[in-house]
Amino acid sequence: MSSQKNYNSNINIIWFFIGCCFFAVAFLCQGCSSEMAGMNELSGEPRIVLDTTSYDLGTIKPGSKKIAVFRFRSAGSKPLQITDVKRCCGSVAKLDKKELAPGESGTLTATYQAGHKQRIFRRKVTLFTNDPENSQIDLVFSGKVMQTLEWTPRQFELSVDNEKKGCPDITIRSVDGTPFSIKGFSATGNCLTAEFDPNRKAEEFTLKPVVDMGKLGAMPVSDGKVRIDLSHKDYEVIHLSFNVLQAFEVIPRAIFAAETPVDKPVLRTLKLQDNRAGSNEEISSRIMSVTSEKGSLIEVRGLKKVGKGCEIELEIWPFKCTLNETHWTDKLLIKMKGGRELSVPVYMFYESQKLSSTAGSS
Repeated sequence: MSSQKNYNSNINIIWFFIGCCFFAVAFLCQGCSSEMAGMNELSGEPRIVLDTTSYDLGTIKPGSKKIAVFRFRSAGSKPLQITDVKRCCGSVAKLDKKELAPGESGTLTATYQAGHKQRIFRRKVTLFTNDPENSQIDLVFSGKVMQTLEWTPRQFELSVDNEKKGCPDITIRSVDGTPFSIKGFSATGNCLTAEFDPNRKAEEFTLKPVVDMGKLGAMPVSDGKVRIDLSHKDYEVIHLSFNVLQAFEVIPRAIFAAETPVDKPVLRTLKLQDNRAGSNEEISSRIMSVTSEKGSLIEVRGLKKVGKGCEIELEIWPFKCTLNETHWTDKLLIKMKGGRELSVPVYMFYESQKLSSTAGSS
């Protein structure tokens, strides 16, 4: 029995010794591993360490820009060099420095220019370095282009001879639920006005613009814009476009003539279109006169009904021609019953033989 106890005791001592040796080796290995890790970062090679290689830009409104910033540092014992930067389309990459001393930090700024369509995007910028273990690193940034504000209509039509038609209601709605207020409303020619409370905040507004028919009819252009100022975090201003449908429209809107003889008239045909809804009136009966702004001789050679309008055949003689003139401009004025006057710019360029023929005749 005594010998058996001695045997067991010796076995326990041996196992205890083996266990101590195992823990000692493990402790030494751990220390060596930590030391090697430290030596790896401060080795004789350049090293790059990045905070992150991916960046979420979140939600971006159409047509806007957003920036992703990637930070990195030189962790080796030799200078880190960024040898090249390649980017995807739709983004701009800017590097603050190309060479970093050991321990120095740098940044790469990637700017994304969103288009006007709603979409999910993912873009990549590739860094090329002199780090032998990370000679090429892909930096990815992503997000979603989404409208946070909607408004309707985007464009509409106004008629100078149909007051009942008026202007459609304008609805503005916050898609992301952000309350906003309307701060201003204006339109081309001040032909539209709308009531609103600049102190009221809401997620949706409906404006009921009122048309000033006098100012609408006096507009010198047939296209206009509505500007609405907002307090929305993404939209300070929105624009709507409108077209002014004139009661009578002249086609073409301008007369051009090249190589025009000095001693002969220019023959042109204009179409006068009646845009009035439900009108059956013969439009030629509303024409009172066709003259010019500068006094050029205008002769109406014929009128012919065409659809809801008529064709006007004209003979145009320039007011005067001097030896040094190469072109001539004027404006046709078509006066209608009711006091309305339509204008058509005229541009004429004389033929190249004009100077020699004029000199010979003198």
